Amino acid sequence: MTPRSSAAWWSSSLCLAMVAVTIAARPALCVDKSAKEEAAAISQVATAKHQAGDFGLCAELFHQAYDKDPTYLPYLFSAARCLHKKGDLDAAERDYRQFLARSPKGAQLVDKAQEYLDQLLAARKQLKAAPAVDPKPVDPKPADSKPADPAPAATPTVVAVAPPPAPAERPMTGLQRIGWVAVGLGVVGVGTGAWALASASADRAALHQELAPTDSKLVVGLTRAEAQTRADLIGGRTTMGAVATGAGVVLAAAGAWLALRGPAEVAVAADGVQLTLCW
Repeated sequence: MTPRSSAAWWSSSLCLAMVAVTIAARPALCVDKSAKEEAAAISQVATAKHQAGDFGLCAELFHQAYDKDPTYLPYLFSAARCLHKKGDLDAAERDYRQFLARSPKGAQLVDKAQEYLDQLLAARKQLKAAPAVDPKPVDPKPADSKPADPAPAATPTVVAVAPPPAPAERPMTGLQRIGWVAVGLGVVGVGTGAWALASASADRAALHQELAPTDSKLVVGLTRAEAQTRADLIGGRTTMGAVATGAGVVLAAAGAWLALRGPAEVAVAADGVQLTLCW
């Protein structure tokens, strides 16, 4: 094999290897919705452990959340913060460096991670430079010596853990869509029925006014047949309005029940039982 052919062979092999690594790495970046939701639930438990001061378990849970959803890098940052507060500086440094290496420039929490990493390295340097403690017993102080001033209390540093992503909203079901449509139709029915009842009442009052006897005891301009026809129309409109109003009320109530109903959650406590309807 000549030097030129050898170089070409190595170049083509390197290109094939890079393509294979790229293809193999792509599926790892795809995280389904259920894994993201499970990671978010784990992170909420981890946040509760952080608030309780259990930093070791907090870091372990954030690592589990990051394993479920490696696309959300703040899980790794939160694990580093818990390890830092626990005092495990080596593990905290490892997670800080991984977070900084995997985060794009200017991404969320990058500046904070670099600041905490610098603090960690400075604290480790001070620990190494501190003089060794003399194991010999200290002679008691003379009786006339003044007691030393107490050391000032250290001010605690409160650093927030990276918040988990908001849980995904529950999609609307088919029954709920049907319920909202029924509510709309019910409102239209109630409005139509109310209008029919109101117009029928106005026409009935006008008819009574026209049929009222005058001073001459005569009905002017309206025959008995015409009056009966108008009375029948008014009665039919009244019936239609009552039916439309009642049907609209029933349809709106049934639609609201379908649209707003959801799973019931029951919580049993020492002082009673709490029933919560979720929609």
